[in-house]
Amino acid sequence: MKAVDIYLRAKHDVSNQLQLINGYLELGHYEQAKAAAERWTQRVHEEQQLFRLPWPAFLEAVVNYQTTASRYSWRFEVNSKGDAASDAFVTSQFDRWMSFIATIPAAYKQLIEIELFDEEETIDVHFILSGGDYSDVQGDEAFDWVISDHMITAAFKINR
Repeated sequence: MKAVDIYLRAKHDVSNQLQLINGYLELGHYEQAKAAAERWTQRVHEEQQLFRLPWPAFLEAVVNYQTTASRYSWRFEVNSKGDAASDAFVTSQFDRWMSFIATIPAAYKQLIEIELFDEEETIDVHFILSGGDYSDVQGDEAFDWVISDHMITAAFKINR
């Protein structure tokens, strides 16, 4: 996807959120307007944390999937500074995981969560998919899997 397309999509998302908040305010639904603004602020904060990572290839892959894979919504929890040496590995693992989940049929929009945590000796990485029926899904050898009827977690560690 081209930079202009990404920019236009981001503008569209911001416009939608502002219209939602404005609509709540016009109707006098101040608590709902406040809650919508807080959700949007949290989302922006999560993405800011993600984009501080020293992983340009990974970040480009995430943006590419965000803008092309419309059947997902996204959430990020980043409690890691990352390390520049792991960019290619994390990106290949993410691409592998996205290819894996793309084969899972879904009736509704699903949530992708990316969680990154610094531990003393490792960076713990979790890719999580929820919002569907995963009772027939089986993992492969690429990750440590936790699969339930309604959530799939693929985890791995990066040694420092």
